[in-house]
Amino acid sequence: SQSISGAGFTAICEALPPAPLIDWLDRYIDSMVAVSVAHGGVVLRFVGDGMLVVFDVPVPRPDAAGQAADAAAAARCALAMEQAMEALNAEWRAAGLPAAGLRIGIHTGPLVAGSLGRGERMEFCLLGDTANVGARLEQLGKEHCGGGCCTILVGEPTWRLLGGAFSGRRIGELSLRNREARLAAWRIDSGR
Repeated sequence: SQSISGAGFTAICEALPPAPLIDWLDRYIDSMVAVSVAHGGVVLRFVGDGMLVVFDVPVPRPDAAGQAADAAAAARCALAMEQAMEALNAEWRAAGLPAAGLRIGIHTGPLVAGSLGRGERMEFCLLGDTANVGARLEQLGKEHCGGGCCTILVGEPTWRLLGGAFSGRRIGELSLRNREARLAAWRIDSGR
């Protein structure tokens, strides 16, 4: 799963009146959704300026080749989001609007996906540690932003599946909330 969040959104909310803020946010969301779909991602939900994108739902690919393909698609998507965000920032700066950053956390592992609820309220959701770890990696992007507009962090299972197709650096073993085991994580810088 891939968790994406804008960086600096709180300051932008304070700087813009409601109508321009919604226009700004719509432009950002439209761009990120288009990139996600172009790379085979399924946008599962939005939460404020954040979104959850999955690459193996609704049809899981449990074999190693399928998982590696999904991990590579998520990483390529993240790099394309970085490029899209840089283009948006250039447009916004030219129009006198605030620019923003982007944090992306990608984690690969087992999960359960399906519709929960009945009658008037149903929602397609993910259950399991994988989506939670992706969101935690996205949050840790605050601490590992190297000065650019985008930080892409991946957990060890994803990094292994990428098999050297992307350049990056190991940022260490991370402690994640509500998780006993530490997780080795990498920051992706580019594809090869």
